[in-house]
Amino acid sequence: MSNFQKLSVDEKITDVEKRFNNVKNSEEIMSLLTVFNIDGAYLDEGLQTVTNARDASNTQKKEYSEQYNATNERDSQFDEVEDTYKKTEGIARIVLANNDLNTSLKIGLPLPVKINAGIERIRSFYDGVLGDEQLLTLMGRYNRGAEVLQAEQTKLIELIELQARQQKEAGEAQRATQLRNDAVEQMIARNRELIALLKLALGKRNDLLEVAGVLVRN
Repeated sequence: MSNFQKLSVDEKITDVEKRFNNVKNSEEIMSLLTVFNIDGAYLDEGLQTVTNARDASNTQKKEYSEQYNATNERDSQFDEVEDTYKKTEGIARIVLANNDLNTSLKIGLPLPVKINAGIERIRSFYDGVLGDEQLLTLMGRYNRGAEVLQAEQTKLIELIELQARQQKEAGEAQRATQLRNDAVEQMIARNRELIALLKLALGKRNDLLEVAGVLVRN
């Protein structure tokens, strides 16, 4: 693996930008490149790929920061909802164990690992309990009546909204990463082409190759 390949995205952008600027600002190098019809416009096009890569990289960082924040907010809300749900579900188990009620509630089972499935299980539980007046009345003896459960359900609705936002942010972050990768690849392709031209044009002028930031092997 070359040293360039080991660089971070930001370091690659800086390295390529420096090379194009150094070449552009060297009259001697530019003079030798004219044999291949390389001029300032060519260098400017290369520098534009650098700008595009930097802009795409900054956008990707912003999108991932927003995804990170949305994930933390979602996870915090999930922990709160899960904790409340387990207590309320425990009360439902006590009530059902002591009373002969006909219910289709799925209780006593661990929540699915996947968050969407876990949210759906919790949503189904609250819908079931709030729709069963007899069970709701019995649970009210343990401070789990309609008002309390509706407040817990409101927290669940907020969680569902946070989950939707997190998934949206995750999708945007993935798209931003792909756009950044594409922009960086275009920049690298231009950089690779410039280095090849420099080696041809400058030949054994190691001093000029060094100015251009081209590794010279002895």
